[in-house]
Amino acid sequence: MDTWWFWVYELLQELRIETELSHWLTQMLLPVIYWHHQLNKTQNTATKKRYKAAWEQASDTLMRHPFTKKISSDEMQRWVEWSGWMVKQFHRSSSAVEGRNGCLSQLYHNGRGLTEKRLQALTVIHNYGLKSKDGTTVVMRFFNSDFPDLFSWLLDEMGGLPLPRKARCRHIANPMILLDVPL
Repeated sequence: MDTWWFWVYELLQELRIETELSHWLTQMLLPVIYWHHQLNKTQNTATKKRYKAAWEQASDTLMRHPFTKKISSDEMQRWVEWSGWMVKQFHRSSSAVEGRNGCLSQLYHNGRGLTEKRLQALTVIHNYGLKSKDGTTVVMRFFNSDFPDLFSWLLDEMGGLPLPRKARCRHIANPMILLDVPL
């Protein structure tokens, strides 16, 4: 978390942002965008209520701040987009922990034994992929013959990869509009 805040301040310093705007962005606007992001992300109703209360409080504080009245709508939109990007970067920073947990989960799963398919795949890798100091594989030594490189052969057999799915068009909610207030 400290690294993320350091990054925010470094970016603002690179942009040569004045102190008043920097304070407004970090203390007023970023919390509104953060809580709005969390509100849209969660499914739990109890958590959603807490996030909504925090977002409304942050929105109220933002709207009452004198600097909010000074800023133009174009500049406000620019900083809302920048804040949204920063908030998304904060959430991505947890992937290192998720990756470690995923690795630990796999290690736990591996301790319970290998499936037949996994054992067959590991056998193929051992026999055709691993090379000894002299550059030969187990099957080269056993059959006294050359075999193609396992990775090259696999790429030739596999062919082209399919295109990724088209992403659904998602509605981008505006964190500056209160949910319960009719327009």
